[in-house]
Amino acid sequence: YNRDQWAELPYDHRPKLRFFAGYSGWAPGQLEEEISAEAWVTHPASGDIIFDPNPAQGWRNALRKKGGIFWIMGETGSKPSMN
Repeated sequence: YNRDQWAELPYDHRPKLRFFAGYSGWAPGQLEEEISAEAWVTHPASGDIIFDPNPAQGWRNALRKKGGIFWIMGETGSKPSMN
């Protein structure tokens, strides 16, 4: 949605938004090195994950889509709060 479309949507039809705020600092190139070393789990974003009305379910859906051991983690009890 752009700003005008959002403003025209009735309030109860707008998707819920969540903000995750925090701070991490990296030295130059550190994040790129960590990603290339597969120290981070990444997955392409999708609306069904981002806008899931239940954040815990969104985490499970992301892990399921990732597949393999991540699917198992999603089914058996991932704890995103431990991240």
